[in-house]
Amino acid sequence: MLESKHIEYVDLTNMTARLAADLSTHYSHIHGMDAVHLATAIKGGADFFVTQNIHDFPMGERVQGVEIVTPETAVERLYGEPELPFD
Repeated sequence: MLESKHIEYVDLTNMTARLAADLSTHYSHIHGMDAVHLATAIKGGADFFVTQNIHDFPMGERVQGVEIVTPETAVERLYGEPELPFD
């Protein structure tokens, strides 16, 4: 999935790091690298933030335009299939 045409790599900038700090303040369970990953998705203009961390992230919600989803939901939205197309 990381080689998918839907994946874009984004650099971590100072603005993104500041956004990560703000996210940590606003969302009590999102800290450290989790906040950096979400901030990078936001700054990169992602449609989805894909995670299995259902305990710390607000699943199904949009955070600054980026929807937080599980891998299964992402695959279903991107490929129209309810299951992951790989092992």
